[in-house]
Amino acid sequence: MTLGTEEFIQKVQHVKNEFNAEGDLVKPTTRYFTMNERVGREKELQEYDSILNLTPRELTSINMTPQRLGDLRRRRKNLSKELIANSPPTDLSGAEKDALYKLEKELAEKIQVGMLPQEAMRRAPVGAVDTNVRWLKATKSFQLAWKNVRRLLNPDSEDSDLANIEQLRPSIFRPGHPSTFMGDAQIPGHMAYSDIPDENWEAAGLPLVTEGSPLAQAEKRERENGNGDGAWDKVQETLKMKDEEIERLKALVEGKNARKAEIRENRVAAMAKARAARKTKKQVAAEGSL
Repeated sequence: MTLGTEEFIQKVQHVKNEFNAEGDLVKPTTRYFTMNERVGREKELQEYDSILNLTPRELTSINMTPQRLGDLRRRRKNLSKELIANSPPTDLSGAEKDALYKLEKELAEKIQVGMLPQEAMRRAPVGAVDTNVRWLKATKSFQLAWKNVRRLLNPDSEDSDLANIEQLRPSIFRPGHPSTFMGDAQIPGHMAYSDIPDENWEAAGLPLVTEGSPLAQAEKRERENGNGDGAWDKVQETLKMKDEEIERLKALVEGKNARKAEIRENRVAAMAKARAARKTKKQVAAEGSL
């Protein structure tokens, strides 16, 4: 890593203002703009320029006093400095990009130390609020630096969640494991084992259907009502009858449509024959008059 790259990496991680003994700001924090922030400030700068380029008469017509004009010039100067200082550079070298990618990974690992999982943030179990406050204080500088790195590596991104820390938040849910039920949480959730495969139950010797389960009770009621083994056959027979009725109605409709088409064709043919007969009579009459 070159000296220039080291200085650049240090600048990215400078996320706290530095003041002298008199309380004057001597080294402001580094905070790079996103693309949307940069575009918004560039538009604001253009609006200031359009006003400052007006003639004295035009400035008078919009009630632009000398005091307001001075404030506008100062605001334009400060805004221009902000754009120069906080706009991500577009000429990063390969070494700088490599260093930034490495730094992004290191910062993400530091941020995730003590970071509550998604389920704890959503359900707020006992102690979650205080734990989250302590984590925020301990990782604030890492978070701000990580956001800087994300904006530097993606200067043209319009993604609103480009530098959102929530992308790093872990989850305790895993497919194939029990639910994330928390009995001590404000929103505990529901206890469930629906994610456990059936073969895992059978391997553990746990029957999928017990004597008192809802499924077993429903099967018992079907047997008592005489609808046990033959219930499915009756359903199948009913569905078959309905399918046959649908096919019969389709055939009936198709037959009617075919008949209508035949009548229509015969009518067209008769009209064409009548027109031809009238034409022949006119020709014969015309020849007789000659």
